[in-house]
Amino acid sequence: MGAVGELYIGGAGLSRGYLNLAELTAERFLLNPFQSEEEKAKGYNDRMYKTGDLVRYLAGGDLEYIGRNDFQVKIRGYRIELGEIESALLSYEGIRQSVVLAKEHSSGLKYLVGYYVSDTSFNPEDLSVYLSGLLPEYMVPSAYVHLELFPMTLNGKLDRRALPEPNFTGDKEYIAPTMVLEKQLAEIYSEVLGLPVESIGLHDDFFRLGGNSIMAIKLISKIHHQTGVQIKVADIFYGKTIGVLSLIIMNYKPEYKVIVPLNNSNTKPNFFMVHPGTGGFEVYQSLADRLHQDYHCYGIDSYNLYHEEKIDNLNRLAMYYLDHIEQVQKESQQEEYILLGWSLGGLISLEIAAELEKRGHKNITIYLLDTLIKYSDLELMKTSSLSDEQLSQELQVPIDSNHFVHMKDVLRAEFMISEQNISTQLKYTKVILLKAMLGEDNQSESAVEYIQQLIYNNVDKVLKNNDLLSVYSINASHMNILKEEQAIIDIVKNENDS
Repeated sequence: MGAVGELYIGGAGLSRGYLNLAELTAERFLLNPFQSEEEKAKGYNDRMYKTGDLVRYLAGGDLEYIGRNDFQVKIRGYRIELGEIESALLSYEGIRQSVVLAKEHSSGLKYLVGYYVSDTSFNPEDLSVYLSGLLPEYMVPSAYVHLELFPMTLNGKLDRRALPEPNFTGDKEYIAPTMVLEKQLAEIYSEVLGLPVESIGLHDDFFRLGGNSIMAIKLISKIHHQTGVQIKVADIFYGKTIGVLSLIIMNYKPEYKVIVPLNNSNTKPNFFMVHPGTGGFEVYQSLADRLHQDYHCYGIDSYNLYHEEKIDNLNRLAMYYLDHIEQVQKESQQEEYILLGWSLGGLISLEIAAELEKRGHKNITIYLLDTLIKYSDLELMKTSSLSDEQLSQELQVPIDSNHFVHMKDVLRAEFMISEQNISTQLKYTKVILLKAMLGEDNQSESAVEYIQQLIYNNVDKVLKNNDLLSVYSINASHMNILKEEQAIIDIVKNENDS
C-alpha cells in the first residue's frame, strides 16, 4: 500500500503483441507467473503486458498514476526524473527540443546524455554550467549531442532507440600522449572510464569522456597508487585533460586546507566529516553529495598527510581541527555540532566532542563508522601493526619509494593516536555507532570473533551515559563500510527525524 511499482496487465482484452515487431513483443509481453492452475487448463491469462507505467495503490483500492518508468532512472543511488532535466535543458536559449537518456559505461557505471535540437551546437561546458545552476550535480548530463531533428517513429513519436551514441573521443583533434606520465595517465583514464586507451588523447576532457565526481575520486586513488602524488578533486576539475593534469602532478605542491566544503547546501546544518586513518576527506564525497538536501557537509583533511612534522597526540590533533570547525560554526551562526568519522576519524571526533563538552557545549551528535576504542584493550592493540611488506602491498608502492617512507611515518603517528583514550568521559554527546559485521579477508578468525563480540566496539567505555549510545549493524567489513552508502544515509536521516 502506497509503494510505487510498475503496472503489469493481463486477462481479457490483452492484445497478441505489436504488429510486425517481434523483438518488442518479446520484451513487453511476458509469461504470467500468477496464472492459476484453472486458467492454465483453459489456456487463459498466460501472458501479461509490461506497461512501463509507475503506479501505487491508495487506501481506497484505487491506483494512482505516477509517471513513466522509462523516464525515471537510478544513478549513484538517486532516483532521477529525466523530464526535470529535459525541462531545464529546454530553458537554455536557442534549444527547441530536448530529451535525456541514461546510458551505461562498459565499466557498469551509468551516466546521463542530453540530446537537443537547435540551429547551432553549444559548448558542452556552457550547458553544464547553466544546468548546474538549476539542478543538483548528479542530474547534470555527462555528455551532450546536438541534432538538427529528432528521429521519429512511423506513428509520429520520438524514436529513442534511433538517437545516436554520444561521442566520447573528445572534441579536439586527437594527439597521442608521448611522455611516460602522460601514457600512464591515459591508461588510468582508460581503466576508470572503461574506454580503449588508444582513443584517449592528450587534450580529451575527463568529464566530456563520461567522467563524473565519483569517477574522479577513483581517478585520484589510482593516480596516488601509481605516482605517489595525492592530488585533490579540485585538481581534476581544473586539469581535466591528460596534458594539463600531467603538468599539475609534475609540479605538485599540495596546499593544505583543514576544512573543505563537500556540497553547497549553505542553509542546512553543518556536518563535519573527519578523515579516516591514512586517508583524506575525499572518501566522503559521494555521501556528502547524497546528503545535500539535509546537511552542509564539510571534509576535515588529514594534517599528517601534508606535513613533515607529524602530530601523534590525539588531543593536540583534535584541538587543531576544532579551532577550524568553530570558525565555520561561528560564521554560519550554528550551535549544534554534528560529526562523522570512519575508523580513526571517529576517535578524533570523540575527542573533539570531549573538548566541546569541557567548553560547555551539550548539543553534539557523532556518527562512528566502525570506530574501535583500542585503549586498554590488549587484544585490539595486537592488530595495530603492519610489516613493511604488508604496508607496501596495501599502499601498492615499492618499499624503497619516497611515498612509502612518508606513509610509514603517517602510520606510525596514527597507530600511536589510535591507542590513546579521549581526555574525558562524555556526558551529553549523542553517539551513533555503525558496526561492521563482516571480517576482512586478511584477518584471523580469532580476531574477527573477538571484534564481533564487542557489541559497542568499546565505545561504551568512553560514555558516562549509555542511553545516548545507539548501535546499528552494517552488513559490510570495516574497509568496505562506505560502500553501504544507502544504509548510512537511512540511519543518519532516521536519527535526525528522531
